[in-house]
Amino acid sequence: MKDLKIIASYILVGLLVISLFLNIRSCTKIDDTKYEQLHKDNEKLQRMRDSLINLNNQLKLDYDKIQLDIDKRNKLIDKLNGDLKSAEQRVSEAKDKADRLAKEKRDAEKKIDDLQKNPIRRNDDDLLNSLKNKLKP
Repeated sequence: MKDLKIIASYILVGLLVISLFLNIRSCTKIDDTKYEQLHKDNEKLQRMRDSLINLNNQLKLDYDKIQLDIDKRNKLIDKLNGDLKSAEQRVSEAKDKADRLAKEKRDAEKKIDDLQKNPIRRNDDDLLNSLKNKLKP
């Protein structure tokens, strides 16, 4: 009886090994048409990959060109902003000077009008002293 169990277990193990071998062989067996289709798909994917790589490289070059152009324009904008601030400062200084000169002109005109309306009348000694003060170096 023991021998019968051992023989039955050997037969069972043998059948399992044979079925496993057949399953593995059928799973790894590739149909030729399927292989050719996979090969064509692989080549197609490689061509797509290469075209995308080329497109990506071209886009990088375009990006670099655009970035250089942007940098140049930013430098120009910064320079123009500096020139604008300098010009604004000069305009402000010129306006201040013009305002100051206009005020001095109004004051001088007012003094002239006042002197024409009310001239300074000096007597002999006052006139001599005034002339001496004006002629002193």
